[in-house]
Amino acid sequence: MLFLIISIGVEYQLQVISIDNSARLQLVATIDLAQQFDREAQTIIDLDFNHDGSVVAFIEARSGDQNGNIWFFETSTLPATQVEQQLEFQGTRLEYDDIGERFVVSVLLGTITVFDADTLEVVETQRVSEGGGIRSISISPDGNIVAVGTSSSTNYSPEIFYLAQIQGEPIVRVTTQSEPYGMNYGTAFFPLGDRAVYAGYYADQGDSIWVFDTQSGQQISMCGQYRPFTDDIVVTEDGNVIYSAEDGIRVWDARDCNIHPDSWHVLRPAVENLEVFALDLHPTQPILAIGYRNKNGADFRGSGFLELWDFSREELLLAVEYSGDYTGILSLAFSPDGTLLATGGADGTVRLWGIPADE
Repeated sequence: MLFLIISIGVEYQLQVISIDNSARLQLVATIDLAQQFDREAQTIIDLDFNHDGSVVAFIEARSGDQNGNIWFFETSTLPATQVEQQLEFQGTRLEYDDIGERFVVSVLLGTITVFDADTLEVVETQRVSEGGGIRSISISPDGNIVAVGTSSSTNYSPEIFYLAQIQGEPIVRVTTQSEPYGMNYGTAFFPLGDRAVYAGYYADQGDSIWVFDTQSGQQISMCGQYRPFTDDIVVTEDGNVIYSAEDGIRVWDARDCNIHPDSWHVLRPAVENLEVFALDLHPTQPILAIGYRNKNGADFRGSGFLELWDFSREELLLAVEYSGDYTGILSLAFSPDGTLLATGGADGTVRLWGIPADE
C-alpha cells in the first residue's frame, strides 16, 4: 500500500492512499477564486464539464446564500488556474447536455433557465413550481428535455418532479397533496434519454425511486420504499444499474427495479459525521467517484473524502482525505473523455484530478 501526502497551502492537506497500483490520481490544478481575487472563500455548490471537456463551469455561492454566480474555466489553459469568464446569474444547480448546445441552471425558488453553451445567451426560462425549492436538475443527452426535482409543502407548490421539453410543453408533473410535504433528492436520465429516474420522498409513500418514460411521461416502475434520504443518483452506461447516494451507497437493478442483494455499502462506517453526497460514473471505465461531506451543520465544516471504486469488482481503488476547515465535497464530475475529475465543495476551491486513460 502506497501513501502519498500532498500539501495544499497551509490550511489544507490531502492524503492520497493508493490501494490498487493501477489506480493513479494526480492533482492537476486547484482553482481558488478567493486567492485570485483576494477575498474570502465561498462555497462551490455545483459544477459540470461541457460536451468536450474544454470548459468546467461551477457555481460559487455567496456567503450566507444558497444561490451563486457561475464561473467558466477553460481546461486548455492548464496548468494556469486563472478564471476569466463569469456569468452573473444566481443559480443553484447546473448541467450541460452531451452535444454542446445547451446547459441548464436552476434557481432556488422555482425556475430553470436554459442557456446557449457557446454564447451564454438565455434560450428560455421555465417556471417549475410556485415557490418550491429546486433540489436537482438533469438535462437529457440530446439537450431537448429537462428533469427537475423540487421540494413542496402546504405553503408552496405541490410539485415534486417536473419533466418538460425545452421550448415546449411539460411532459409530466408529479404532485403530492399529502402533508407535510414531498421532497426530491436526485434526478438523472438513462444514457439513451428515453427514461428519467427520480429519487424522493412522498409523505404518504415514504422514500422511493421512480422511473418515467420521457416521451409519454408515464411512470414505468417504482423501486421499493426505504427511509434514508438520497442526495445524488446516477445510472450506468448500459442502463442496467442505478446508484443512489445516502449515508452509504444503495445499488438498484434498473431492469426489475429491485435492490441489489448486497446493495447497502456504508463505505466510511468509522467516520460518524460523514455522508455520501455526490456521485459520478467514469464514461469508459467501471469507476464510481464518491464525494463525502460532513453532515453536521449548515456550513459543512470538518473532514471530507473522495473515493474511486471499481464497481465491476466492488473494490476500493483509491481514497483521498481532505482535512482543515470548510472541507467536504458537494459536487463532482468526470470530463467526457474521462481524463479529468473535477471536485468542488465548502472550502471554496475546484480541484482538477488527472485520471489515467483506459489500459
